[in-house]
Amino acid sequence: MDDIQDNFANDLKSVNFQVALDVFKKEEIILQGKKENFDLYLIERLFPVLLEGLERLSREVEAHKEKPEEVRERFNPCIFLGQYLMRNNPRHNENKKDQLQYKQIYEYVRYERFKRHFETKKQQFLKLFMTSIKKDQAHCDQHQMKSFYKEIDDKLKLNGSLNEFVNTNKALRQLKQNVSFDNVLNELTKYCSQNQNLTLESFNILF
Repeated sequence: MDDIQDNFANDLKSVNFQVALDVFKKEEIILQGKKENFDLYLIERLFPVLLEGLERLSREVEAHKEKPEEVRERFNPCIFLGQYLMRNNPRHNENKKDQLQYKQIYEYVRYERFKRHFETKKQQFLKLFMTSIKKDQAHCDQHQMKSFYKEIDDKLKLNGSLNEFVNTNKALRQLKQNVSFDNVLNELTKYCSQNQNLTLESFNILF
């Protein structure tokens, strides 16, 4: 069963998997009064435990082939799968939440949420960026980049955690004097996805 979960977590970023999910990316559903991308809903709440359940059901069906006819007749695949999904729903099962594969899935979904949200606010971020560096351009040097991040850190009251993330970020350090706005926004997305205290609404104060 762990193999299934591991494969799912690893395959999330694969081209084939993303192509298969494209049809759902444009769809939205309402959860607790908020819009949610349908593909992220499926990835986070349905696919992991459903794949486990189908695999377990397959094994159970094979095992029942060797059992007496009266036992086979009592076996209901739909009930078995439904019970499995209820018992193993990670939202109500703390042991599931702590498993590495589920953590990887949640991290992926959280990153995607921030990434997509920031894409819709990209022009607003760019305007904020150019105002911060005092130049009408979509790139900067290391000093300007750190000043921009510090400004966000201060406005969101992050107590220096964004600054610390930037100072220890090898990818940003390697860019040296030519840091593009896209690089800046990408790393901000990574930071936000790792900071559990931040929500998409946290950034409303910036605009």
